[in-house]
Amino acid sequence: MNVDRIQKVNDLAIDLMKQGLAADREDAVEQARQILLSRDTNDYLDMRQTMKDVESYKNAEAPKVSTEGELSSEKIQDILAKNTNFLVKKIGEFQQKVDELEKELLSMKTRLTYQRLPTASEHLSNSSQQSNSPSSSPAPVVDRDGIRRGQDSDKSENKASSHPRSGGYKGEDVSIEKFFYMGAKK
Repeated sequence: MNVDRIQKVNDLAIDLMKQGLAADREDAVEQARQILLSRDTNDYLDMRQTMKDVESYKNAEAPKVSTEGELSSEKIQDILAKNTNFLVKKIGEFQQKVDELEKELLSMKTRLTYQRLPTASEHLSNSSQQSNSPSSSPAPVVDRDGIRRGQDSDKSENKASSHPRSGGYKGEDVSIEKFFYMGAKK
């Protein structure tokens, strides 16, 4: 006996004793076993009958399905040929669309390339303008200390407009040695 079956017998025996259908504990257990055995036997018999009914139904229905479900080999070949033609047609359409998209992409790439690159005449005109135009900044003047005054004034104006505290500075503006040098001061 398994544990579930013992628990069922025990629960049923307790119910029989509570209802007064059994004289003592042993009588209640015996009555519970008989009840469960008859239930199990009935369940087993019902299950066997159901399985027999299902088998007979399957046997009765099987010939009908097989005659309706059979297709001739010509019909099968015809269906497969139609499917194959359809798939070949669709794949051809997709291939054609992919080819068109590749051509369009290539033409867009060439347009972008030619838009970015200056033509030879533009290149020559830009270089001639740079060589012919006078410089806008005054010629540098060298002091007796060897400092160039003309260019320094332009740089100081640029530095005033882009102060490090305002965020307009570059990595080259600050020397790393200023932060990490630990040697003796001279």
